[in-house]
Amino acid sequence: MVQLVFSFVALILLTTIAVGLPAVLLIRNQVERQTWARVNQGSHATEALYSAWQRRISDLALVTSQRPTLSLLLSQEQGTALANYLQTLQEETELDLILICDPDQQPVIQTSAATSTALCGLQDPTGIHVIEAGNSPQVWMMAAHPIDDESTDLGQVVVGILLDDAFSRRMSAQTSLEHTLLVNEQPVASSLSGGAAACCIGTRQPIDNPAADIVTMPAFLEVNGRSYYSTRLVLSPPGLIDEIALDVADVVATERNLTWILVGGIILVTLAASVLGVAIARRIGQPLTRLTHAATAISTGDLTTSLSVPSQVREV
Repeated sequence: MVQLVFSFVALILLTTIAVGLPAVLLIRNQVERQTWARVNQGSHATEALYSAWQRRISDLALVTSQRPTLSLLLSQEQGTALANYLQTLQEETELDLILICDPDQQPVIQTSAATSTALCGLQDPTGIHVIEAGNSPQVWMMAAHPIDDESTDLGQVVVGILLDDAFSRRMSAQTSLEHTLLVNEQPVASSLSGGAAACCIGTRQPIDNPAADIVTMPAFLEVNGRSYYSTRLVLSPPGLIDEIALDVADVVATERNLTWILVGGIILVTLAASVLGVAIARRIGQPLTRLTHAATAISTGDLTTSLSVPSQVREV
Protein backbone atom coordinates (compact mmCIF):
# COMPACT_ATOMS: atom_id res chain seq x y z
CA MET A 1 0.00 0.00 0.00
CA VAL A 2 2.88 2.36 0.79
CA GLN A 3 4.36 1.80 -2.66
CA LEU A 4 1.00 2.54 -4.26
CA VAL A 5 0.63 5.83 -2.35
CA PHE A 6 4.21 6.86 -3.17
CA SER A 7 3.71 6.14 -6.89
CA PHE A 8 0.44 8.11 -6.92
CA VAL A 9 1.99 11.12 -5.18
CA ALA A 10 5.06 11.05 -7.44
CA LEU A 11 2.86 11.01 -10.54
CA ILE A 12 0.83 14.00 -9.33
CA LEU A 13 3.99 15.87 -8.33
CA LEU A 14 5.70 15.36 -11.68
CA THR A 15 2.53 16.37 -13.50
CA THR A 16 2.27 19.58 -11.46
CA ILE A 17 5.89 20.52 -12.11
CA ALA A 18 5.62 19.67 -15.82
CA VAL A 19 2.61 21.97 -16.19
CA GLY A 20 3.44 24.74 -13.69
CA LEU A 21 7.14 25.33 -14.33
CA PRO A 22 6.83 26.10 -18.08
CA ALA A 23 3.88 28.40 -17.36
CA VAL A 24 5.85 30.33 -14.73
CA LEU A 25 8.89 30.59 -17.01
CA LEU A 26 6.71 31.80 -19.88
CA ILE A 27 5.08 34.48 -17.73
CA ARG A 28 8.45 35.53 -16.32
CA ASN A 29 9.97 35.82 -19.80
CA GLN A 30 7.00 37.87 -20.99
CA VAL A 31 7.36 40.24 -18.01
CA GLU A 32 11.09 40.59 -18.74
CA ARG A 33 10.45 41.43 -22.39
CA GLN A 34 7.81 44.01 -21.54
CA THR A 35 10.14 45.58 -18.98
CA TRP A 36 13.06 45.85 -21.41
CA ALA A 37 10.72 47.16 -24.10
CA ARG A 38 9.78 49.98 -21.72
CA VAL A 39 13.48 50.71 -21.11
CA ASN A 40 14.05 50.78 -24.88
CA GLN A 41 11.13 53.18 -25.42
CA GLY A 42 12.50 55.38 -22.66
CA SER A 43 15.89 55.46 -24.41
CA HIS A 44 14.31 56.65 -27.67
CA ALA A 45 12.19 59.20 -25.80
CA THR A 46 15.30 60.50 -24.02
CA GLU A 47 17.14 60.93 -27.31
CA ALA A 48 14.20 62.90 -28.68
CA LEU A 49 14.09 65.06 -25.54
CA TYR A 50 17.77 65.96 -25.85
CA SER A 51 17.14 67.04 -29.44
CA ALA A 52 14.12 69.09 -28.35
CA TRP A 53 16.12 70.77 -25.60
CA GLN A 54 18.91 71.63 -28.04
CA ARG A 55 16.41 73.20 -30.45
CA ARG A 56 14.90 75.21 -27.61
CA ILE A 57 18.32 76.48 -26.51
CA SER A 58 19.16 77.41 -30.11
CA ASP A 59 15.88 79.30 -30.44
CA LEU A 60 16.57 81.18 -27.20
CA ALA A 61 20.04 82.13 -28.47
CA LEU A 62 18.49 83.49 -31.66
CA VAL A 63 15.75 85.43 -29.85
CA THR A 64 18.22 86.83 -27.31
CA SER A 65 20.63 88.01 -30.00
CA GLN A 66 17.84 89.88 -31.79
CA ARG A 67 16.71 91.92 -28.77
CA PRO A 68 17.19 95.65 -29.50
CA THR A 69 17.76 96.43 -25.81
CA LEU A 70 20.74 94.09 -25.74
CA SER A 71 22.34 95.78 -28.75
CA LEU A 72 21.67 99.23 -27.29
CA LEU A 73 23.18 98.47 -23.89
CA LEU A 74 26.23 96.83 -25.47
CA SER A 75 26.87 99.71 -27.86
CA GLN A 76 26.53 102.25 -25.03
CA GLU A 77 28.68 100.10 -22.70
CA GLN A 78 26.23 100.35 -19.83
CA GLY A 79 27.65 97.52 -17.73
CA THR A 80 25.36 97.68 -14.70
CA ALA A 81 22.19 98.07 -16.75
CA LEU A 82 23.34 95.26 -19.04
CA ALA A 83 23.99 92.94 -16.10
CA ASN A 84 20.54 93.62 -14.64
CA TYR A 85 18.92 93.17 -18.03
CA LEU A 86 20.64 89.82 -18.62
CA GLN A 87 19.76 88.62 -15.11
CA THR A 88 16.09 89.42 -15.70
CA LEU A 89 16.23 87.76 -19.10
CA GLN A 90 17.80 84.65 -17.61
CA GLU A 91 15.05 84.33 -15.00
CA GLU A 92 12.34 84.73 -17.64
CA THR A 93 13.77 82.05 -19.93
CA GLU A 94 14.91 79.60 -17.18
CA LEU A 95 18.41 79.61 -18.61
CA ASP A 96 21.45 78.96 -16.42
CA LEU A 97 23.86 80.99 -18.53
CA ILE A 98 23.85 84.04 -20.75
CA LEU A 99 27.31 84.98 -21.94
CA ILE A 100 28.24 87.89 -24.20
CA CYS A 101 31.45 87.51 -26.22
CA ASP A 102 33.08 90.37 -28.12
CA PRO A 103 34.34 90.05 -31.74
CA ASP A 104 37.75 88.98 -30.41
CA GLN A 105 36.11 86.00 -28.63
CA GLN A 106 36.67 87.53 -25.20
CA PRO A 107 33.97 87.49 -22.52
CA VAL A 108 32.20 90.81 -21.96
CA ILE A 109 29.70 89.79 -19.30
CA GLN A 110 28.02 86.60 -18.10
CA THR A 111 25.23 85.72 -15.68
CA SER A 112 26.86 82.62 -14.20
CA ALA A 113 30.19 82.75 -12.41
CA ALA A 114 30.36 78.95 -12.29
CA THR A 115 31.39 78.63 -15.94
CA SER A 116 34.74 79.05 -17.58
CA THR A 117 35.53 82.25 -19.44
CA ALA A 118 37.07 80.04 -22.15
CA LEU A 119 33.59 79.36 -23.54
CA CYS A 120 33.95 82.31 -25.87
CA GLY A 121 36.91 80.57 -27.50
CA LEU A 122 34.95 77.46 -28.47
CA GLN A 123 34.93 76.89 -32.20
CA ASP A 124 31.28 75.88 -32.11
CA PRO A 125 29.54 76.55 -28.78
CA THR A 126 26.27 74.99 -29.99
CA GLY A 127 25.89 71.52 -28.49
CA ILE A 128 26.75 69.72 -25.27
CA HIS A 129 30.08 70.53 -23.65
CA VAL A 130 31.95 69.15 -20.65
CA ILE A 131 33.56 71.96 -18.65
CA GLU A 132 36.17 71.17 -16.04
CA ALA A 133 35.12 72.73 -12.72
CA GLY A 134 37.12 71.56 -9.74
CA ASN A 135 36.93 67.88 -8.86
CA SER A 136 33.69 67.26 -10.74
CA PRO A 137 33.20 68.36 -14.37
CA GLN A 138 30.07 70.24 -15.41
CA VAL A 139 27.95 69.37 -18.43
CA TRP A 140 26.39 72.26 -20.34
CA MET A 141 24.00 72.36 -23.27
CA MET A 142 24.64 75.59 -25.12
CA ALA A 143 23.90 77.51 -28.31
CA ALA A 144 25.39 80.69 -29.80
CA HIS A 145 24.23 83.32 -32.26
CA PRO A 146 25.75 86.58 -33.55
CA ILE A 147 24.23 89.72 -32.02
CA ASP A 148 22.16 91.57 -34.59
CA ASP A 149 23.40 95.11 -35.19
CA GLU A 150 23.64 96.73 -38.62
CA SER A 151 26.20 99.36 -37.67
CA THR A 152 28.87 97.35 -35.85
CA ASP A 153 29.98 93.87 -34.89
CA LEU A 154 28.98 93.38 -31.27
CA GLY A 155 30.09 89.76 -31.04
CA GLN A 156 27.85 86.88 -30.11
CA VAL A 157 25.57 85.70 -27.34
CA VAL A 158 25.99 82.25 -25.80
CA VAL A 159 23.14 80.76 -23.77
CA GLY A 160 22.94 77.43 -22.00
CA ILE A 161 21.50 75.20 -19.32
CA LEU A 162 23.44 73.16 -16.80
CA LEU A 163 22.79 69.42 -17.01
CA ASP A 164 22.76 68.87 -13.26
CA ASP A 165 20.64 66.89 -10.80
CA ALA A 166 17.70 69.24 -11.36
CA PHE A 167 17.86 68.68 -15.12
CA SER A 168 18.05 64.91 -14.59
CA ARG A 169 14.98 65.04 -12.36
CA ARG A 170 13.16 66.99 -15.04
CA MET A 171 14.07 64.34 -17.61
CA SER A 172 12.91 61.67 -15.17
CA ALA A 173 9.52 63.37 -14.81
CA GLN A 174 9.12 63.39 -18.59
CA THR A 175 10.20 59.79 -19.23
CA SER A 176 9.19 58.08 -15.94
CA LEU A 177 12.73 56.68 -15.82
CA GLU A 178 15.82 57.54 -13.80
CA HIS A 179 18.71 59.38 -15.51
CA THR A 180 22.37 59.56 -14.57
CA LEU A 181 24.93 61.54 -16.56
CA LEU A 182 28.44 60.09 -16.60
CA VAL A 183 31.63 61.69 -17.85
CA ASN A 184 34.27 59.03 -18.42
CA GLU A 185 32.29 56.73 -16.06
CA GLN A 186 32.19 59.42 -13.34
CA PRO A 187 28.62 60.36 -12.29
CA VAL A 188 28.10 64.12 -12.51
CA ALA A 189 24.30 64.38 -12.31
CA SER A 190 21.48 62.01 -11.42
CA SER A 191 17.75 61.93 -10.74
CA LEU A 192 18.23 59.10 -8.25
CA SER A 193 17.76 59.79 -4.56
CA GLY A 194 21.00 61.24 -3.28
CA GLY A 195 22.02 62.59 -6.69
CA ALA A 196 25.28 61.74 -8.42
CA ALA A 197 26.96 60.89 -5.11
CA ALA A 198 24.59 57.94 -4.60
CA CYS A 199 25.60 56.43 -7.93
CA CYS A 200 29.22 56.22 -6.82
CA ILE A 201 28.34 53.64 -4.18
CA GLY A 202 25.93 51.66 -6.35
CA THR A 203 26.79 48.51 -8.28
CA ARG A 204 26.37 47.79 -11.98
CA GLN A 205 26.31 44.31 -13.47
CA PRO A 206 26.01 43.72 -17.25
CA ILE A 207 23.13 41.45 -18.25
CA ASP A 208 23.32 38.65 -20.81
CA ASN A 209 19.64 38.07 -21.46
CA PRO A 210 17.92 37.62 -24.86
CA ALA A 211 15.07 39.81 -23.63
CA ALA A 212 17.56 42.67 -23.15
CA ASP A 213 19.06 42.49 -26.65
CA ILE A 214 16.85 45.35 -27.84
CA VAL A 215 18.79 47.92 -25.77
CA THR A 216 22.41 49.14 -25.70
CA MET A 217 24.68 47.90 -22.91
CA PRO A 218 21.92 46.42 -20.70
CA ALA A 219 22.76 46.12 -17.02
CA PHE A 220 21.31 45.45 -13.59
CA LEU A 221 21.84 48.28 -11.09
CA GLU A 222 21.67 48.28 -7.30
CA VAL A 223 21.47 51.81 -5.85
CA ASN A 224 20.19 52.77 -2.40
CA GLY A 225 18.81 49.26 -1.94
CA ARG A 226 16.69 49.55 -5.12
CA SER A 227 16.98 47.39 -8.23
CA TYR A 228 17.03 48.83 -11.75
CA TYR A 229 17.27 47.66 -15.36
CA SER A 230 19.38 50.13 -17.31
CA THR A 231 20.59 51.02 -20.76
CA ARG A 232 23.06 53.64 -21.94
CA LEU A 233 22.54 56.48 -24.39
CA VAL A 234 25.86 57.65 -25.82
CA LEU A 235 25.99 61.42 -26.21
CA SER A 236 28.44 63.87 -27.73
CA PRO A 237 31.21 64.72 -26.83
CA PRO A 238 32.91 61.31 -26.44
CA GLY A 239 32.86 59.96 -22.91
CA LEU A 240 29.46 61.47 -22.09
CA ILE A 241 26.73 58.91 -21.35
CA ASP A 242 23.19 59.06 -20.05
CA GLU A 243 22.45 55.93 -18.01
CA ILE A 244 18.70 55.36 -18.25
CA ALA A 245 17.29 53.14 -15.50
CA LEU A 246 13.88 51.65 -14.73
CA ASP A 247 13.00 50.73 -11.16
CA VAL A 248 12.18 47.01 -11.31
CA ALA A 249 11.33 46.45 -7.65
CA ASP A 250 7.80 45.52 -8.75
CA VAL A 251 9.15 43.19 -11.44
CA VAL A 252 11.46 41.45 -8.98
CA ALA A 253 8.57 41.14 -6.52
CA THR A 254 6.36 39.68 -9.27
CA GLU A 255 8.99 37.11 -10.22
CA ARG A 256 9.47 36.20 -6.55
CA ASN A 257 5.72 35.82 -6.10
CA LEU A 258 5.49 33.59 -9.16
CA THR A 259 8.21 31.38 -7.73
CA TRP A 260 6.46 31.13 -4.37
CA ILE A 261 3.13 30.45 -6.08
CA LEU A 262 4.73 27.55 -7.96
CA VAL A 263 6.37 26.17 -4.81
CA GLY A 264 3.20 26.64 -2.78
CA GLY A 265 1.11 25.01 -5.50
CA ILE A 266 3.43 22.01 -5.61
CA ILE A 267 3.27 21.64 -1.82
CA LEU A 268 -0.53 21.89 -1.75
CA VAL A 269 -0.95 19.45 -4.63
CA THR A 270 1.49 17.05 -2.99
CA LEU A 271 -0.43 17.16 0.30
CA ALA A 272 -3.76 16.74 -1.46
CA ALA A 273 -2.38 13.89 -3.54
CA SER A 274 -0.99 12.21 -0.42
CA VAL A 275 -4.35 12.37 1.37
CA LEU A 276 -6.20 11.17 -1.72
CA GLY A 277 -3.64 8.43 -2.32
CA VAL A 278 -3.93 7.14 1.22
CA ALA A 279 -7.74 7.12 0.97
CA ILE A 280 -7.70 5.23 -2.34
CA ALA A 281 -5.06 2.80 -1.10
CA ARG A 282 -7.12 2.04 1.99
CA ARG A 283 -10.24 1.60 -0.09
CA ILE A 284 -8.49 -0.95 -2.24
CA GLY A 285 -6.12 -2.46 0.34
CA GLN A 286 -8.46 -3.18 3.26
CA PRO A 287 -10.73 -5.65 1.36
CA LEU A 288 -7.65 -7.35 -0.07
CA THR A 289 -6.15 -7.62 3.41
CA ARG A 290 -9.34 -9.26 4.71
CA LEU A 291 -9.37 -11.70 1.80
CA THR A 292 -5.74 -12.53 2.50
CA HIS A 293 -6.53 -13.26 6.15
CA ALA A 294 -9.52 -15.40 5.18
CA ALA A 295 -7.50 -17.34 2.61
CA THR A 296 -4.76 -17.93 5.18
CA ALA A 297 -7.33 -19.27 7.68
CA ILE A 298 -8.83 -21.63 5.10
CA SER A 299 -5.41 -22.88 4.12
CA THR A 300 -4.83 -23.87 7.73
CA GLY A 301 -8.05 -25.93 7.81
CA ASP A 302 -10.46 -23.37 9.25
CA LEU A 303 -13.38 -23.91 6.88
CA THR A 304 -15.72 -21.76 8.96
CA THR A 305 -14.05 -18.52 7.86
CA SER A 306 -16.37 -16.34 5.80
CA LEU A 307 -15.14 -15.17 2.39
CA SER A 308 -17.65 -12.32 2.15
CA VAL A 309 -15.66 -9.06 2.03
CA PRO A 310 -17.78 -5.95 1.32
CA SER A 311 -16.11 -3.59 -1.16
CA GLN A 312 -17.19 -0.82 -3.58
CA VAL A 313 -14.31 -1.65 -5.87
CA ARG A 314 -15.55 -3.88 -8.68
CA GLU A 315 -12.17 -5.48 -9.27
CA VAL A 316 -12.10 -6.67 -5.64
